[in-house]
Amino acid sequence: MNQYSVLMAVYINDEPEYFRAAVESMLNQTLRPSQIVIVCDGKLKNSHNSIISSFEKSNEGLFTIVRIKENSGFWNALNSGLEFCENEFIARMDSDDISLPKRCEIQMLRFKENPELDYIGSYAKEFIGDIGNVVSVRKVPLTNHQIKSYAKRRNPFNHPTVMYKKSKVIACGGYRRMKRCEDYDLAVRLIMSGAVCENISKSLLYYRLTEDTFDRRKNWNNTKGFIYVRYLNWRRGFSSFWDFLLLSILQVILCFMPTCATKWFYQKILRKQG
Repeated sequence: MNQYSVLMAVYINDEPEYFRAAVESMLNQTLRPSQIVIVCDGKLKNSHNSIISSFEKSNEGLFTIVRIKENSGFWNALNSGLEFCENEFIARMDSDDISLPKRCEIQMLRFKENPELDYIGSYAKEFIGDIGNVVSVRKVPLTNHQIKSYAKRRNPFNHPTVMYKKSKVIACGGYRRMKRCEDYDLAVRLIMSGAVCENISKSLLYYRLTEDTFDRRKNWNNTKGFIYVRYLNWRRGFSSFWDFLLLSILQVILCFMPTCATKWFYQKILRKQG
């Protein structure tokens, strides 16, 4: 019951030192993983490969490295990594965030306390530069009922914080081909399949914000991705047309707002201040 795999993906534009810190945060878990799967999504920088080699040498047998010849999308990288995860419990981790040391111990304890649980996330602290500079907290709904209601309009999980049962995710079809919001799409399909979900009311991860975070969120392709997943939610009967329309209009407005206004909206309206 104490064994779990970590699933990460890294690609060429990821900052190497952020990637190193992300991996180290998983190595430093109070309940150490029995396997860390790193998917190399296309060609990497020499610095990425050096970091991976160093971790492999100092942690014999712990790492499983999956290499994909060409970058083909985040969804494909995660699906490829899923196939190599040896344990039923999988902790997701992004290549630029930092997990708190007790994150996985707390999540595995919840699975032990409630064997019916399938998918567990948590709050996350957003920081800029250094983890001592927390600017806001990404709070999410806690109970299965609250999560289902919240998901009709917004993603009810901070995806880099989640731990889940591999069998349940595979049964739902894994990550689907999406330009954006692969995690939101998966969460809705899990909820519709009857998965039991939960969020922990503690911040178990530091979520990194950078200078271009809000510019990337305003990108038109990202905006279309957000609108498309909400369209799917409506078409499959999960949410109402009003949910789809309202959030789509808001997404377009955010796309064309000045970056400073978008930043204010996210940090003052959608987040709780740190």
